[in-house]
Amino acid sequence: MRKDMLRNLDVPHVDVPRAALALLLVASLVPLANFATGSPTVAVAEAADSAAQPATAESASAAGAATVEDKEEVVYALLNSEGTTRSAYVVNHFQIEQGGELVDYGDYSSATNLSTTEVVSSSDARTSVAVEPGDFYYEGVLNSVELPWLVSVAYTLDDREVEPQELAGASGLLGIHIKTEKSAAADPVFFENYLLQIQLTLDTARARNIHAPEATVASAGENRQVAFMVLPGKEGDLTLTVQVTDFEMPGIQVSALPFSMVFDIPDTASMVDDMATLTDAIEELDEGVGKLKSGAADIKNGAADLASGSDSLDDGLSLLSKNSTSLTSASLQIDGALQTIAKQLGADVVDPAQLKQLIEGLRQLSTGLYSGDVSQPGLAEGLAQTQGGITQATTTMDGSIASLTPVGQQAIQNLYADSAFSGLSQSSQDTIDDLVDTNTQAAYVRGAWYGQSGNDGVKSGLETAAAGLGQSAGSCQYMAGQLSAIADGLESELSEIAQLQTLATYMDELSRNYTSFNTGLVSYADGIDTLATNYQTFNKGLTRFASGTDEFYGGVSALRDGTFELYVNVEDLPETLRDEIDSFIKDYQAADFTPTSFTSAKNEHLSRVQFILLTDAIKKPAATDDVATVEPTTLSFWDRLVALFS
Repeated sequence: MRKDMLRNLDVPHVDVPRAALALLLVASLVPLANFATGSPTVAVAEAADSAAQPATAESASAAGAATVEDKEEVVYALLNSEGTTRSAYVVNHFQIEQGGELVDYGDYSSATNLSTTEVVSSSDARTSVAVEPGDFYYEGVLNSVELPWLVSVAYTLDDREVEPQELAGASGLLGIHIKTEKSAAADPVFFENYLLQIQLTLDTARARNIHAPEATVASAGENRQVAFMVLPGKEGDLTLTVQVTDFEMPGIQVSALPFSMVFDIPDTASMVDDMATLTDAIEELDEGVGKLKSGAADIKNGAADLASGSDSLDDGLSLLSKNSTSLTSASLQIDGALQTIAKQLGADVVDPAQLKQLIEGLRQLSTGLYSGDVSQPGLAEGLAQTQGGITQATTTMDGSIASLTPVGQQAIQNLYADSAFSGLSQSSQDTIDDLVDTNTQAAYVRGAWYGQSGNDGVKSGLETAAAGLGQSAGSCQYMAGQLSAIADGLESELSEIAQLQTLATYMDELSRNYTSFNTGLVSYADGIDTLATNYQTFNKGLTRFASGTDEFYGGVSALRDGTFELYVNVEDLPETLRDEIDSFIKDYQAADFTPTSFTSAKNEHLSRVQFILLTDAIKKPAATDDVATVEPTTLSFWDRLVALFS
């Protein structure tokens, strides 16, 4: 059984040294040689004694205690199919530096030399044997076994609990539940420092649909290797389900090694560097979003000022449009009055009383055109005030629109790239999409304001309107001065009727000029009406844009809060990751762990102690029907010799 276990467990095979085999061969051949030569029988005994007690053993015993350089223990335990320990033995391996008597400790029922023919003496938990320098192996069968782990294996078939022997040749959904627990009776140093690897081998012809979430499943020829891991200091609770047909399975193998022996420390520097790269990218993203937030605030404030100024301008244009009818009506009255005066003077039908009325009418017309009193403004003052309002509103709006600097396309692409790399949420991605939309709207507003050529947009139209209003105001003031001068002249020369003809000619020319001015004023008033109507549409769009920038700024602010929180959370992540890795390695590397003998605390020079546990296999019983009876065969000496080495 032990030879089969060694063959199946993939552990170092212990070959019997060639010297020992040579001694056995000599011992086997001596009787044959004596028989051929007719030598006395006593020669056989002498040769046997010589083979059993080689000269090297005598020299080793004479040298005193052996010097041990290193010792290893491999503990093999046989378990039944449910995990209960049935027996155990230990293979002890020594590196002998100087030959002599080797003393080892362990409560063994028997001890077997695996390296030489030297007899191993074992009693009272003390084992001794004469050894030579080099490798030496011996096996000790333990009297009692208290393994560091309690192993239990339970089985179900189609969700029904079954005994292991019921599974041989069975078909259905097999469940295997393996538990490992700390044994209170054993030294806890092994449980606390050893890693368990639990391995099951399943034949793919008999097992399919393997489900073992906590295990690693690998192919090994026609088999599947299912390997579970239980970390030091932890108890295992492992489950496997598999669909089986005509089921058989080799024993479950449990291997235990110090964790530091099997743990290959990874290159954590690259992991930390990758995390630092991610942190840097998130920091750049946060800075970019911070700049975006600042720009969004400028756009928001500029849009608010723009909307406010635009509302004032829209109100002014609407008021001017409403008053244009009154302005043109007043101008028409003045034009009609001038034409009437010119006709009366030309017909010489004006008497002194009428001249006085004419003088009063001229002065009223002059005051209506330009009063010189801000509390009672005339047409010229009204036009000048409207011109000033348009000019101021245009200047304010121009400054606000100038602040609507669209974000560069490259900057937007960078934001998209950084956000994708940093794994931002969909809402954050949507905020960046809103940036693109707001960017497009801002560009549209700028285009409508400045126009394609820079002098054909809303701004140019308002500047032209303001200039026209200024010219009209100047013309009204000039006309008012002319009318006032004529009135003063008439009043000073009422007695000189002869001058009326000259005055009539002058008034006729003045009337024609004013008629031309009035025609231009009416056309200009119509233009103001059209401008006011069109500007209302522009102002409504501008108001919607300003409202949208408020929402956009809120989204960008939320995005900045998110990126800043993300950066704060990952700022120390590389260092934290490094510390966590160091802590993990420190916890499980077991740098301070010193191997302890499983068999006795008296044993020294321990470099390694391993455990290999194997449950019984689940196999169908061998067929016994119709088996032919085989007669015993008498083997020759050579057959026995060949069998000895096979």
